[in-house]
Amino acid sequence: MSLSEQATFTEINSLVFFDLETTGLKEPQITELSFFSVEKSQFLNSQKGKIPRVTNRLNMCINPSKKIEPKAAEITQLDNRDLEHQSKFDGDVCDIISSFLNRLRKPVCVVAHNGMKFDFPILKAEFARMKQALPADILCADSLPVFKELE
Repeated sequence: MSLSEQATFTEINSLVFFDLETTGLKEPQITELSFFSVEKSQFLNSQKGKIPRVTNRLNMCINPSKKIEPKAAEITQLDNRDLEHQSKFDGDVCDIISSFLNRLRKPVCVVAHNGMKFDFPILKAEFARMKQALPADILCADSLPVFKELE
């Protein structure tokens, strides 16, 4: 299934909560990526008030090769000194992310807060810059509209 296709929640087996940190809002570069996966059954069977068991996680810091805006550094607690010895976003990062997602029980849905306007386009652009693509069978969802609806 591709990003453009629709899937119902009943078809999804793995939920991956995704967040990234960037150098700021002006021409953002990734400074940190976090993926936390939960099997749908754990999510549905968790007791009220209990967080479902995270079964897999991936967290990576990235050297953005660009000055981090002061406000972004304040929010993320990451600055250029912290990241100077980290690797840049390269083909290895793409391979690691793809391998992480490919290991999970399909279908996989990646969920990000404000993902459609921020996280997913930035990640997709970095993959494109490396002349790679995210696995084609990954679904994406944005949690922001859900929270707006709940308000």
